[in-house]
Amino acid sequence: MRLCLLWSVMMVSSLGLLVSIWVGLGMLMLLLWGIIWFWLTAGLLCLIGFLLVMFGVDYPSLGGFPRI
Repeated sequence: MRLCLLWSVMMVSSLGLLVSIWVGLGMLMLLLWGIIWFWLTAGLLCLIGFLLVMFGVDYPSLGGFPRI
């Protein structure tokens, strides 16, 4: 009886450890994806702004660069 109880406790604790590891990995992956998406969108926005400036889109009201 005691051995069975010990076995079930060990199984539950190992299962809990496995679940916590999976949850931690999932959170890490989500964080990584968030960082990657943030940098991609920021880079895309910077690139779009740079191209707009380079090809002479004039925004004097926003204090933009004059048309070259």
